[in-house]
Amino acid sequence: LPQNFEINDVAVSSSGSSSYLVLNGTRLGDLSLSPCGSLTGSGATTVSLNVSTGSPVCHAARGVTGGEGSGVATDTSGNVYVTGSFSGSVQFFAGADGLLQSNGATDPYIGSLDAGLNWRWVTGGDRFDADGLPALGGGPESDAGTTIATAGPGGNLYVGGRFRGEARFAETDTL
Repeated sequence: LPQNFEINDVAVSSSGSSSYLVLNGTRLGDLSLSPCGSLTGSGATTVSLNVSTGSPVCHAARGVTGGEGSGVATDTSGNVYVTGSFSGSVQFFAGADGLLQSNGATDPYIGSLDAGLNWRWVTGGDRFDADGLPALGGGPESDAGTTIATAGPGGNLYVGGRFRGEARFAETDTL
């Protein structure tokens, strides 16, 4: 892998007879992964490598400009869940649902991608997700999501992280 990709977490996913190694981290500049293509700039990055053939081959890569990727998990359907931190305004995918604005220095984000690394949803920062995802994240200080896990038949999602001072996790939940 290129030197400018800082890997912070790894998960394994399977689909049929294929196995994938899913990496989540931060690219520190332009990143070129053959045959997936290139990602420009610095920011949170998720890469899926097909490891079924014994030699890793890039299956998909997705990145945003800005932010840092920290945790990654997969579920039994092959969906990928990521968490990390961002500051300012970050466009995770096209449209209003893909735009997050931080509350403070940095805020956590939680997102989901399908097995092909196409965004399903993202939440965090200053917005409580319209689908009721309980992840209005962060406060005025430096906050981040650092680890993520899935468990149970209902697909429960668990996120760990850090916050300083006061942080909000839903419209009415404040610590």
